[in-house]
Amino acid sequence: MLRRLLALPVGIAIAPLAATRRVAVALDDLAALAEHARTEPATLAAIEHRVDRALLQLEALNEQLRAVHGDLVVVDAAARALAAVGSTLHDGGAELLAATRDLHDGGADLLAATRDLHGDARDLSDGGRELVVVSRRLDQALGVLRAALPRMLAGLDTVESLEDAVETVAETVEPLQGAAERVGRVTSRLGRRNG
Repeated sequence: MLRRLLALPVGIAIAPLAATRRVAVALDDLAALAEHARTEPATLAAIEHRVDRALLQLEALNEQLRAVHGDLVVVDAAARALAAVGSTLHDGGAELLAATRDLHDGGADLLAATRDLHGDARDLSDGGRELVVVSRRLDQALGVLRAALPRMLAGLDTVESLEDAVETVAETVEPLQGAAERVGRVTSRLGRRNG
């Protein structure tokens, strides 16, 4: 089928030349017949033979033109189908171009986001190093606190016993407080009289 389609344009291109040649031959034969008929009326049989030959050539030409017409119909249908495929390819190419542009823009956005994340990751890494340093210092401070904790707990026991002693003294002093105030006032009056 493809060979036939490829051969069609050559046959189509040659067909007008072949038709023109056949018409020229037929006209030449007709002219020769007319000349011969004028000069030799007796050779009517030869003229009939040439006319029959010209008619056969015209019939062959007519058949060739019908075949060329059929080939042109096939070529026209193939050209229309090819145009439809070309249009579809064009539309698909436009869609592919748009998708490629979107992909390119998305890639640029992804690259920018990756760069931001890289900076954040670097900050996080630096912060992690600082956190390790602080963690080591805290560990050292906790070691000191662990060592001092038994002494602090022993000191709390002392504070509790002192608190109990202070409460006992407060309970003892509280009833004496009113008497001490009165003694203080008496002393202050005596000091004013003497003075």
